[in-house]
Amino acid sequence: MKKLYAILLVSGLVFIANPRFVSASANGLPYSTYTYSTSTNQLVRTQDAYLPLSIQDNIAGLELKEPQDITVDANDIIYVADTGNSRIIKYNLADDTVATFGEGILDQPTGVHVDIEGSVYVADFGTKAAYKFVYNDGTGVYDLATTYAKPVGTPYFSDEDAFDPTKVITDRGLNVYILLAGNINGLAEYENDGTFFGYFGGNRIADTWDNTIKSLLFDEQQRREWFQMIPKPVYNIAVDPQGLILTTTKTESGYLKLNIANYVYNQAEWGFDNVEDIFVGPYNTVFTITSDGYIVEYDPNGSTLFIFSGPDSQNQKGLFTTPTGLAVDSKNNIYVVDKTTNALQVFVPTDFAVLVHQAIDLYFQGRYAESLGPWTEVLKMNRLFDCVTASVIPMLFVKSVTPPCFKVVH
Repeated sequence: MKKLYAILLVSGLVFIANPRFVSASANGLPYSTYTYSTSTNQLVRTQDAYLPLSIQDNIAGLELKEPQDITVDANDIIYVADTGNSRIIKYNLADDTVATFGEGILDQPTGVHVDIEGSVYVADFGTKAAYKFVYNDGTGVYDLATTYAKPVGTPYFSDEDAFDPTKVITDRGLNVYILLAGNINGLAEYENDGTFFGYFGGNRIADTWDNTIKSLLFDEQQRREWFQMIPKPVYNIAVDPQGLILTTTKTESGYLKLNIANYVYNQAEWGFDNVEDIFVGPYNTVFTITSDGYIVEYDPNGSTLFIFSGPDSQNQKGLFTTPTGLAVDSKNNIYVVDKTTNALQVFVPTDFAVLVHQAIDLYFQGRYAESLGPWTEVLKMNRLFDCVTASVIPMLFVKSVTPPCFKVVH
């Protein structure tokens, strides 16, 4: 893994120094990169945004077995839910140190998350619980601090109700949200000390004329039994730096971002309907990966930036068999685990992606004039990039018109 860290550093320097180093015809990549044009409702070919750097079946000598999730904390430390080995792997790229924890406690860890204070949370499908681990500076190990189990003595759960944790996140107030497999009520919400106090983020029945009539004429049990009017269960979750929660649902495209009042704040304007995992990157861009390996990056308001990678049938670097987890570090390097190949793959951004991220970062800081420079460079490289066009940029500054990919959210 020292080699991986060195390559990451050198690759970053190469891409920054030479903006024409990467070209689709010269890369020999097993995939092409696209964006989505909302003006034409079509996929549009664009420059490569990310290049596959490495593929490996171990982390510093620790072999992976059916990994189900991965996350990266604020210090770019990687955590992997090594499900088949019943443990969490912690790897620090900076000093090439690796550690494991959870042995003897975990059974089938399927979700891992790090809060703003550095505590690690694990959802375990096998033990039917979630856990909070806190690092002990004195002993140098992670101690179990809190267990989040199925609530008792509450109308929200009967004795017969399943409690199957798959993912876990926290907000900025350190409230804990546990995703339960197949649960149509949403995320089980706990105070950090383990006290359950309700649900958050569940899907709603579509507000259609047909459903409105059924709601007026039939009670809830009849609607569920006769018309299958049941909300779809949330499949995966993420949280952004502001503490807003994002959800994905199988058979529903893209993702939803919810505000603290449990209403949709914004959502993906386009997306696949088989999203497997979701993660928010350093510029508040949103990354998803589908069950067949397509990675999509969105701007902070849900417009599509890049679509790349895909399914693998020949064990090729940059493609996937059964991807299960995705995470992004502070340099926008992407990490993906695959439970079938037991592999971790790393992607690094190209100069084109770096320019787009610079423009997005400046724009969302309100530094509109400064964002003109990188946007101009983006247009020189691809004048069809839907996020901004040569005709829109002058209006942005002369008439205060917002580019199409930066819709104002009220």
